[in-house]
Amino acid sequence: MRFWWQHQGPPDPARTVKAGVGMAIGIALAAGLAEWTALPLLITSFGSTSVMLFLMPELSYSQPMNIVGGHVVAAAVGLAADAWLPSEAWWAYGLAVGASLIAMAAVRVMHPPAGANPLIVMFAHPDFDFLLVPVLAGTVLLVALAVVVHRLPPKAIAYPTPDADAPPRP
Repeated sequence: MRFWWQHQGPPDPARTVKAGVGMAIGIALAAGLAEWTALPLLITSFGSTSVMLFLMPELSYSQPMNIVGGHVVAAAVGLAADAWLPSEAWWAYGLAVGASLIAMAAVRVMHPPAGANPLIVMFAHPDFDFLLVPVLAGTVLLVALAVVVHRLPPKAIAYPTPDADAPPRP
């Protein structure tokens, strides 16, 4: 029965509303700029990135280096997989996602939502400029907005968080 227990504590209403507003503004801003500039600044994995970025900024996975670096690394792995693996092979998708996790861990930029990027790439077959727009531009935009949002009341916090929840260094 423990699978059905609610492990998450009660939400802080002010923090949740602030995060929801920040997330809504971030995604709307990226979508609006995309329409205005005719540049694709939005990919689906940015939705879950925004949840972590605006609601859980204290996590190491939500820090700027992890968000930007994780998305870039995972998208690069996806682009390589799309170029070198057969897109009709069912195993290629699993291999690409697994390789993206290994790559993010190797360079210490783990960001769980970025694990979807190889799938996005392998379904859409974009060019290598996908790394710059939407991946790099979109993540930088979201992180820049989060820096501002987290400094606003209620419950202003310092973001980025220097040590976040990272384990102690040897």
